[in-house]
Amino acid sequence: MKFYNIALALTLLLAPVQTHAKQSTGASDYKPEATYGAPLDEDSPGTTERRYIIKYRKDSSDYNARLQNAKNDAKRGQSNNGNGRGNNGQQGNRGKTRNSPPVQERGNKDMLKFGKFLPRANAEVIYLDSANKNKYSKRDDVEYIEEDHMVYLMNEEIPYGIQKVQALTVPDTDVSNRKVCIIDTGFDVTHPDLASDPTIVTGYEGTNSAGSSPWSYDGDGHGTHVAGTIAAIGGNGQGVVGVNRNGQVKLHIVKVFNEDGLWAWGSSLIAAVEACVDGGANIVSMSLGGGGFSQTASDTYDSIFAENDVLLIAAAGNGGNTEYSYPASYNSVMSVAATDSNNNVAGFSQKNNQVE
Repeated sequence: MKFYNIALALTLLLAPVQTHAKQSTGASDYKPEATYGAPLDEDSPGTTERRYIIKYRKDSSDYNARLQNAKNDAKRGQSNNGNGRGNNGQQGNRGKTRNSPPVQERGNKDMLKFGKFLPRANAEVIYLDSANKNKYSKRDDVEYIEEDHMVYLMNEEIPYGIQKVQALTVPDTDVSNRKVCIIDTGFDVTHPDLASDPTIVTGYEGTNSAGSSPWSYDGDGHGTHVAGTIAAIGGNGQGVVGVNRNGQVKLHIVKVFNEDGLWAWGSSLIAAVEACVDGGANIVSMSLGGGGFSQTASDTYDSIFAENDVLLIAAAGNGGNTEYSYPASYNSVMSVAATDSNNNVAGFSQKNNQVE
C-alpha cells in the first residue's frame, strides 16, 4: 500500500486532459521515431533482435570504463560544435563495447550519460539477439537482463476539473519555492497563458531530447496542455485557469516525445526522470504510461523518492480495466486516475489497487 499526501499532490497536478485526443491503436501501429535519447532509424525493433536493459553489478570494471568513455565522448561532442552533436550529425560520438560478447554495432550507438547508459541504475540499453542475450546473462558482472518496454502518451476525453479538486480554495501565494518537472512533448514558451520568464521556466538542453526541436517547442501540444493544467495563469482574461494560477510555480521541461507524440522507451523515461532530478525538481509529472514492469525502473524510482525526496506522479491509464500501467503502478510513483463530472470513476480510467 502506498501512502502520500494526496491532497497536496492533487492540488499540484490534475489528471491531465487533452482536447485533441489521439485514436488509440495497437503498439504495432506506432513507428519508433519519438524517443528520448532516440535510437537511429536503423535501431528500430527488428525480427531477430530485441531491446534490453542490462543491469550491471557496481563493481563491473567493464561497465564503469565504458560509461566513463561515453561521458568523455559526450563532452567532446559538445565541444566540437556547442550543441552536443558530432560531425556526422548524430547525437554525440559513438562508443564501442570492450570485452563484451559480440553485438551488432547498432546496439551500442550513442551511449551518452542520459542515453543508452542509465548511470543511477548502473545499467545499459542495447539490442541483442537471443544468442547474445544468453551470453550476457552468464556474465559474472551482470545482475539481470530485462526487456525495455514502450510507454505512450495518455489522454483523457473531456476537459473539466479545477473546481472538482477544489484547487481554487488552496492559496498559491508561496508556490515559487516548488519546481514541477513535466516529462512530455515539450512546452510552447510563446503561449500567452503560460509563464515564459527563464527564471520560472527551464528545460533539459542536453543532447538526448527527443526529435530535433528544443524543449521550448511543442509541435504536438500535449505537453503544453499538461503545463496549462498545472500552471495556466489566472486573471488574465484569456485561456484557462491552472491549479497554480499566479505564474510563479517553477517548471522544468524534459522532452521525451517529439512532434508525433507516439511513444518512447521505458529506459528513456528513466533517463528523463533522472534529468528532472538533476534539474532540481520537487515533483515529476508523467502523463504517459504502458508497457510492463521493469525492475530497473522500480529500483531507480524507489531511490529517487527516498533519497532525493522527489514526488513522482503518473497517469493511471485509460484502458478502463484493472490492468497495471507503468510508471504509475510502481510503489514509489503516485498513480492518478480520473473521475467524471459527477465524481464517479470515469469509465475509461484504470481501476486497480495502485491508484491513489
